[in-house]
Amino acid sequence: MFLVSLGLLEPNLTELTNVMDSFPLPVTISHLTDTADLYLAHTSRVATEHQEQWLTDLLACAFRLSLSQEALIKNCLQSYEHLAVPRPFRSPEGTQFFWQKLAVHFAFIFDERGGVEDESTQLATTRCFKIVLRIYSRILEDNHHVFSTKTWDRILRVLLGISVVVLDHPVQVVRESCGMLAMSVLLQAWLLSGTLDKVLWDKFRYLIHNHKWPCNPECWTYFGVVNKALTRRIIHMMYREKGSVTVQVLFAVYD
Repeated sequence: MFLVSLGLLEPNLTELTNVMDSFPLPVTISHLTDTADLYLAHTSRVATEHQEQWLTDLLACAFRLSLSQEALIKNCLQSYEHLAVPRPFRSPEGTQFFWQKLAVHFAFIFDERGGVEDESTQLATTRCFKIVLRIYSRILEDNHHVFSTKTWDRILRVLLGISVVVLDHPVQVVRESCGMLAMSVLLQAWLLSGTLDKVLWDKFRYLIHNHKWPCNPECWTYFGVVNKALTRRIIHMMYREKGSVTVQVLFAVYD
């Protein structure tokens, strides 16, 4: 997986396991189709952490499929995102584990599939990338206040890796269509986390200097927006200017 090859995740994580790996592809597709349809029709049936863990591990198998299975992947994404709401049966530890696992599972969409992509596959790649990035953004906006330090570490590592994949993608239409969105989600997470972790900052700096980010004007535009906003906040605090010290950073991302 790309997160392992980039040194962002350990290779022995249980979240990286494919529970349908030993089944033939037609069986996997059939089982995932039935599971997603049944869950969306009976969402209240998931009532324990064990059931939820089994379901998320199963749905995540769809994110490893060829993107020619776009409809199935979207159904499984919808089902998984529906689980991302507070559940009375989740323990505090179980809640953090859920978010950590979700961050890794959704990243499977960005893994290298191999082979030559025709135009339809490139468009499917773009659509799936955008869907997942927007899900990450919604989850960050709605749940950032409950994430533990360990959960933030996992999310930031995953989004760093995804940004590398998108901004270094060999297909131009993917880079141009998803690059700005990927960068905005990464910066959204970085600002919300307030991380001071030196290891994460070092990885951020390393990836900027060793990949194609310096050649991407959108990256520098976004960095400039964030730096200006944070500088403005410091000026408010230092000189006690009138108005709120809160600065809202808005990213314009176009389809």
